[in-house]
Amino acid sequence: MPTPPAPPDRSTWPPHLHRRGSRFYARLRVPPSLGHSQTHLQKSLRTDRYQEALKRLPVVLSDLRIELERLRQASDGRPSSRAKSRSVESEAAWWRARIEAMGRDPEQGIPNALEHEWDAAIEARQGSLLPDDRTAHHGPAHANEAEAIRLADLVFGRVIPVEAQLERFLEEGSLSARYAGRHRRAAGRLKAWMLKRYGTDDLRRITRRDAGDFVDDLLATGLSSATANSLVSSLSVYWSWLGRRVGIEGNPWTNQTRKAKASEKTAEKRPFTDDEVNKLLTGDTTATNRDLMLIAALSGMRIDEIARLTVDTSAGGVFRVTEGKTAASVRELPIHSALAATVQRRQLGKAGQDRLFDELKAPPSRKKELSAKASERFTAYRRAMGVDERVEGQRQSNVDFHSFRRWFITKAEMAGQPPHLISAVVGHAEGRKGMTLGTYSGGPSMDQKRVVVEAVNLPRGATVES
Repeated sequence: MPTPPAPPDRSTWPPHLHRRGSRFYARLRVPPSLGHSQTHLQKSLRTDRYQEALKRLPVVLSDLRIELERLRQASDGRPSSRAKSRSVESEAAWWRARIEAMGRDPEQGIPNALEHEWDAAIEARQGSLLPDDRTAHHGPAHANEAEAIRLADLVFGRVIPVEAQLERFLEEGSLSARYAGRHRRAAGRLKAWMLKRYGTDDLRRITRRDAGDFVDDLLATGLSSATANSLVSSLSVYWSWLGRRVGIEGNPWTNQTRKAKASEKTAEKRPFTDDEVNKLLTGDTTATNRDLMLIAALSGMRIDEIARLTVDTSAGGVFRVTEGKTAASVRELPIHSALAATVQRRQLGKAGQDRLFDELKAPPSRKKELSAKASERFTAYRRAMGVDERVEGQRQSNVDFHSFRRWFITKAEMAGQPPHLISAVVGHAEGRKGMTLGTYSGGPSMDQKRVVVEAVNLPRGATVES
């Protein structure tokens, strides 16, 4: 049998097409809100040839979408009351999947075979008739008429909700949890604003003037220019993707960022002072908070990197960071000799995949951010200890948990350690760019990095174990 031709570059494949070994599969994401044990539904396309997989993908994908909607349905096969109360969107997706499975385009209307069932669904969504005095001046005749209209608009493609393509966009971009959360917040703020202002969140409704008004409203709620600009940037990236994937013309979010006002002070982030480190490490706090601070101060690691450490990734006297915000973040660094007892205590009685900080739990809205609550608790502790710095009109403090990382780097530099070695320890590309170190070097040895780590010591009076 001849070898099938090699498929094109992975970045050009359509969404939901995946490959395992030589076989192609259709794969559909299961929303976390369903609480299902599987993260994806998957079905083989029964071919190892790319072109043939492209032909089979739409049919198999329709089957998966129907299966996904069944997860939202009651045991009798109809959308459950819980699903209806949760969102019109889920029922609309169920209807579209059914129509597509019949080989029909939902935007061309309901097939004859489904007309009676569709009428019943609309009646169920409309709710009861309102009294005659409530329908004066051509008002709605049913209690939930707007809900029924939205269901029809979604099924027939008359509107494209702001969040309709969001999860597909996030999945294709393989974004980190933090950046995905920022995109969700931006889309959520825009959806709420549009529904309040226009009664619809059809993203095709947004003009440049609308985008400008949205930014004005964000600033009017007290958001800083930096935060508002961050949300605008997220929407701009999303709209660019919509243009490529969905055919939405124009990007109303370009050039919509705002300059900070003279009265709006931005934080000038800095390292902790030795006195501040001493105060934080000797204060009355939880064991979790103290251990996080100690590891950050003597390793320069980010709080989320520490939260993800396991017994395996802290074995043999080495911390192994297996994922991060940049490629340089993935690294190995020696465990400071002063941290050996702390790490050993947190490994005791745990299996290899168990996390050192297994008490940290991610919030439901940010399931990959194990450090989210720990960061909030540290901020409250820091403020209670009087370690804060901001001028009038400044919303953020000049110091935060990341100031331990800045302190570590500062102390390593003050101890005379070479910048390119410090960069290798803390996971920065800066200091290792260029032809020599960036291209030809395989990186410093563990012994070289150990010298950098051991050059940093806690301020006088701050002890490790307490």
